Amino acid sequence: MLAGTSSQGDVLGCTDGDGDGYSDTTDAFPVDGTQWADLDEDGYGDNPDGFQGDACIIRAGTSTEDRFGCADTDADGWSDLNDAFPAMSSQHRDSDDDGYGDAADGFQPDQCPTEAGTSTQDRFGCLDTDGDGWSDLNDALPEESTQHLDSDGDGYGDNAEGAQPDACPSEYGTSSEQIFGCLDGDADGWADTSDAYPSNSLLWSDVDQDGYADQQGTNLSDDCPEVYGRSTEDALGCPDTDGDGWSNSADSYPEDATKHEAGGLLSMQNLYIGLLVLFITLSFLGVMARRRSTETAEPAPLPFVPTQVQPSGPPLPPGGLPPGWTMEQWAWYGEDYLKGQ
Repeated sequence: MLAGTSSQGDVLGCTDGDGDGYSDTTDAFPVDGTQWADLDEDGYGDNPDGFQGDACIIRAGTSTEDRFGCADTDADGWSDLNDAFPAMSSQHRDSDDDGYGDAADGFQPDQCPTEAGTSTQDRFGCLDTDGDGWSDLNDALPEESTQHLDSDGDGYGDNAEGAQPDACPSEYGTSSEQIFGCLDGDADGWADTSDAYPSNSLLWSDVDQDGYADQQGTNLSDDCPEVYGRSTEDALGCPDTDGDGWSNSADSYPEDATKHEAGGLLSMQNLYIGLLVLFITLSFLGVMARRRSTETAEPAPLPFVPTQVQPSGPPLPPGGLPPGWTMEQWAWYGEDYLKGQ
């Protein structure tokens, strides 16, 4: 065989520029001695041990990064088989398999590439416990999906349509009853703006607005919480027409502020008369008792000594006394025996 002539393939003794044994006319790579055939004609040789060997010899492809000559839909150089985003040229790897690519300069880059996450609002691919799109790191309320921002840091979210919305989003507050996140000076849960007693933690409402609280058990509790009143003597906060301090229900003269008890003077007179009658009666009884004591005393009666009555007991059973019993035992306990039988 002459030097520089083909010795392989279908033509012998022809020019073989790369010295691979295949003539230049049949060599798909006439200047590459490691490759000579390209079945799918994609530019990558079929010899796997040669230069840029085709990993997909029967199907044309343009991949170059992970392997040569395989399908690469997005033309990013990575074959579809090894491309996590085969239709997105700016991303190809997803280390944590969360759907966001590792390439920082690619489309929707994963900012937590080693930890799977679903956040989309502040950054992509980071942990989002409540699933609201905001990553836990930037979510003021990471377990409440309707809230994520808390401008004043009081624990109540700024979203007016979310759960427990902050009624005072720019001012720190701890109110938690009906109105959330506003100032609550006495820490009873009621905002100062809606607390009838903002300095008393035991009281907060006064429905009838008479100055006495609806909450019971204090020295300011309203005895008539649903009816306006200013009584102070017998009850607090009940109607008092004449303003004498006594409620109408306890005032015999509800329209006369100079008195409230019916027949007050007459009542005192009756009391004095009653005491006088009682004194006279007791004196008379004392005289009669001394008179009787001077009379001859009758002989004292003998003390009464009760006689113990022996119980007769129930009728004997047909077989007579139970074995081992005496009549005395039968008299006392026979009835229990019969009940037991």
